[in-house]
Amino acid sequence: MKVVVVESPAKAKTINKYLGSDYTVLASYGHIRDLPAKDGSVRPEDDFSMDWDTDPKSEKHVRDIAQALKGAESLILATDPDREGEAISWHVRRVLEDRKALKNVDVKRVVFNEITKTAVTEAMRNPRDLDQELVDAAPPKPRSWPPASRWKRSSASRPSVIPIRPSPPRPCSRKRPASCICRRRAPCSWPSACMKVSISAARRSV
Repeated sequence: MKVVVVESPAKAKTINKYLGSDYTVLASYGHIRDLPAKDGSVRPEDDFSMDWDTDPKSEKHVRDIAQALKGAESLILATDPDREGEAISWHVRRVLEDRKALKNVDVKRVVFNEITKTAVTEAMRNPRDLDQELVDAAPPKPRSWPPASRWKRSSASRPSVIPIRPSPPRPCSRKRPASCICRRRAPCSWPSACMKVSISAARRSV
């Protein structure tokens, strides 16, 4: 039996259908560990080493993965192909190692850019080791950040940057001249349109 870990439960269900009964596909539901929001979590004097805590909400998912690994021959980390996905795979492996759940279990990493049977099966034929450089490049997630439930996202993973709602553009105070190339009769709703007027006037003066 081979255990595959992805980030999203929806992906897990689909990929399990592609791979068949020889595989068990489970979801980590995104990140499973965070930096505690307290002094001492990062130690600059020790080459910036970090102390991580398992998120209480992820405890059940970690237990399910550890249980599935009993008697399994390999663990395949198939989180997203970006650096954050690489970091999630690294944390999953480290947590399972700490819990002695990877004894005699071969750990490999696979990536695919689309959820199709062809892409998934091809990735399974080309496993690799974890890329430590990608892991180190992923930004840490302090627990003091807003909870993931307040962020809009398309997958189970948390975004690397907190989304900020942009301010709406201010209407232009000038009325449209007849020479404006935007061809709108109402006042401009984008300040950049004034630049179009200036460009149009400059072209006529040449």
